Amino acid sequence: MSKFTAFLLFLFVVAAGYLAIYNREVVDVYLSENTFYQVSKILLMLISFGLGAVFVFAIYAVRDTKRFFNSLQTKRRQKKHRKLQRLFSEASSALNAGKTEQAISLLKEITAEDENNREALIRLGELYLERGELPKAENYFRKALGMEGETAYLLFQLAEIKTRQGNTEEALNLINDVLKEDPDNLRALYKKCEILDSLNRWEELVELHRALLKKVNDEGQKRAIEERLRGYSFELYREIADKAQFDRASKGLRSLLKQDDSFVPAHLAIAKIMLRENRQDEAINYLEDVFKRQGSLVLAARLEELLLKRGDPSRIINIYQDAIASGADSTMKFLLAKLYYRLEMLDDALETLESIDDPNLSSEISMMKGMIFHKRGQYDRASQEFIDTLNIGSILKIPYCCNSCGYIGDKYSARCPSCKEWNTFTFNLYGTCKVDKKE
Repeated sequence: MSKFTAFLLFLFVVAAGYLAIYNREVVDVYLSENTFYQVSKILLMLISFGLGAVFVFAIYAVRDTKRFFNSLQTKRRQKKHRKLQRLFSEASSALNAGKTEQAISLLKEITAEDENNREALIRLGELYLERGELPKAENYFRKALGMEGETAYLLFQLAEIKTRQGNTEEALNLINDVLKEDPDNLRALYKKCEILDSLNRWEELVELHRALLKKVNDEGQKRAIEERLRGYSFELYREIADKAQFDRASKGLRSLLKQDDSFVPAHLAIAKIMLRENRQDEAINYLEDVFKRQGSLVLAARLEELLLKRGDPSRIINIYQDAIASGADSTMKFLLAKLYYRLEMLDDALETLESIDDPNLSSEISMMKGMIFHKRGQYDRASQEFIDTLNIGSILKIPYCCNSCGYIGDKYSARCPSCKEWNTFTFNLYGTCKVDKKE
């Protein structure tokens, strides 16, 4: 009690005593209908004051007790917070030092102190994901997901886990949950594209990329989306063709070529449809027309196979010769020499090789000449050591190369299996591919 309060109380008692001298009247105080007491007015006033003081004292006592316990809890929370901060700091230091096990132990100590510590749960999930311990990572991410806070990141992490586990449908559902909350989340849209791609769901990919075009403003991103849209549309029409819906597939492929006539896979797919419909002459004429217009070596190779299979080598020879006469580069001469060799026209093959003046093709030309001399029995000109080291199959069958990532494969593919880009395969004649990886 403060001095000022004591002073006021003293004044009140003095005043009450003074008033008691001149106010001696009594009043009846009834406790029940038949029970009452006579007390002086001053005593009644003092009793009322005393009861009021006790009530006020009780209120202040409750308030001060509450403050005491709140202060005690605050100190405990602050102490706990300082401990958690210290543990987080030690865990971060351990991670920076490459001590993952120690970091995990410290983070688990945090969750033992505070089982609802979302940050620690997320970090543990990330560490177990990095280590490939997917069930543990999923457990921590799901615990964090059940708490208040941003959910998109956790859903992405869970989708990554499900993708690695091969549960692509469940991963897709998780990404769809993100898009329900934020339909314009570009990261989620691109992740959905990645998952749908792995599921070969081309029609959904086409629709999704059309939607993406409306959401993206950057011109570079738009061009990339348009290229992927063209590729996925091609896959869709090829799938339609596999279902023998040839008219619909052919119309779709031709619509793609109106946008980009250099999209070689679409030309090859149209020719394939014609062949499946027993329109071989039309397919050959179509490929020849496109080759003359574009000069694509991939188209030339396909045309060569069709004409040789048909038993009409003179036509492909004439096509190659016309292309060379029209100014085609030395690669076309090499393909013609290779064709002559396949047809056992060794003199023509050698003459054509002699006419090629291209340092980039020197090794291929030397190997082809060696093969010719060896077949003729001119061992003095084709040393046995050189012949023994030849990979004859790689000369007769020139490998394909992805001009986007450098992947090398023996078979033509409309889409590179490495970088997943379309219309990137060409012949690897100069060994310029960045990746030497056989299919």
